Amino acid sequence: MNFIDDLRGSLLILGIVLLAGGISYVGDRVGHQVGRKRLTLFNIRPRYTSTIVAVATGMLIALAVVSVALLASRDVQTAFFKLASVNREISTLQQRERELGKKVNTGRLVVGVDSLMTDFYATIPQGSDLARRKEIMRAFFDDTVKFVNQTYVPFGLKPARVPKGTYQRLNATASSPQLGFLNGRANVLLIAVAHRNLFVNDRIDLSLDSVPDTLVYPAKTQIVEFKIDAGRNVNVNLSIRQLSNAVAQVLQNRGLSSALVANITPVSVYPSLSRMQQLLKSGHGSYLLVAWAATDIYPHTYLQEGQIPIVVTLLQPGQSSIP
Repeated sequence: MNFIDDLRGSLLILGIVLLAGGISYVGDRVGHQVGRKRLTLFNIRPRYTSTIVAVATGMLIALAVVSVALLASRDVQTAFFKLASVNREISTLQQRERELGKKVNTGRLVVGVDSLMTDFYATIPQGSDLARRKEIMRAFFDDTVKFVNQTYVPFGLKPARVPKGTYQRLNATASSPQLGFLNGRANVLLIAVAHRNLFVNDRIDLSLDSVPDTLVYPAKTQIVEFKIDAGRNVNVNLSIRQLSNAVAQVLQNRGLSSALVANITPVSVYPSLSRMQQLLKSGHGSYLLVAWAATDIYPHTYLQEGQIPIVVTLLQPGQSSIP
């Protein structure tokens, strides 16, 4: 909670208290006058009339409190009028959670979320007109559905369906100003990825991603670095794996999807791994473990090579560039 929420809640409570106090005061005055002047309602005895006034005052206080709460909070409205539906939804979600937990613990994962689902992709050439974009997207989608059904059904997944309106949505995507703008600047790649984790007996659920094929990192450009303190317990292989994970995160921050950074591969290491390990075990102070782009890195790099190649260097104090 922040200050505004605290203030709003405090003012609401204060308002309810003041309103209840005002109603109580009016009820007391009315009851006093009824008792003093022996007034009556509907020819009821005066002492019963004063009781009715007291009860009515309490009811008005309760009604006022509830009304203010209903007007001030949507949660209160839900609690009063939609509690049964909320409980049903909670039960449904709990059941789904149990099913997912059982699936994760005992099920067999076939395809992980955001994983590429085909061994091919499509390219919308730069500057393609709308008709061409629609044609390429539709053909790629049809080829993808055919491929995934042939490939993954034997592994226990249910065939992908083509929901009603799918081609209209594809046309809308092809017609979108965003895709038109991106395609005006570069080729656009189409890839098919798993929309969620797919376990045995799950229906194939995929989505098409469009990625502008623009340069992400030029060759020999530093991508990421981190410090390593020299010491006897340093594990160079583990550090390089951590560096590769950091490279994947940086590339995703630059716009690449996780499907396109699934295999960050050190193709060259300077100095050698054994020499790195020796330097770190016998050295003192901090070293820099640095990842460089081994080639120009585009979105198509992983699609064509099956990896993102990097060069890893261990820089000693005073050294600042790739060998």
